Amino acid sequence: MRVLLATFLLALAISAGNAAAQGVAGLNMKYDAPFRARPDIEKAVVGILQEQIRQEILGVRAFSAGASGDITEVTIIQTQYRQNAEFDLDSAAKGALENARRFPGVTQGRESTIRTKISGREARLVSFDATGPNGRFALEAMLAHDVKTNTAWVIQFSVGRRYSPNLEMYRERARTILASTTIAE
Repeated sequence: MRVLLATFLLALAISAGNAAAQGVAGLNMKYDAPFRARPDIEKAVVGILQEQIRQEILGVRAFSAGASGDITEVTIIQTQYRQNAEFDLDSAAKGALENARRFPGVTQGRESTIRTKISGREARLVSFDATGPNGRFALEAMLAHDVKTNTAWVIQFSVGRRYSPNLEMYRERARTILASTTIAE
């Protein structure tokens, strides 16, 4: 059993390490599944925003990539704000956690927000896991902001099953992929 688990972990590490960097939504990310445009997510994001925030947005682009190991999907949302619009990264991170808490039946949630950087720009790593009606689930996301261009990104990882036998392994894999991510210059 240990040999099988070690082989599986090695295969995941090799898969994440050998993935070629892809350019998507102004980011370069090492992920082994191709990204595709998601106009349905773009529409949904704009639809839930308050009118005053919508007026500050120049454009929203969304992309997703399919399964790789325990990760069933990676979603990237890039939002371009008007140059003079204010963007608060900490408020955005709090909003992401509030949305995660709204899932039906969520109890016993654990969450954290860690200050970090991506290509020298401010970012927040947001983690959330909870017990829901079908077992445990988790959210791992990075929110980043480029002050110079007033562009914000959300990179969100989804777990393959509502119950993942090893959320820490999933979280570590997501963080390894995020560590390989850069903002395209």
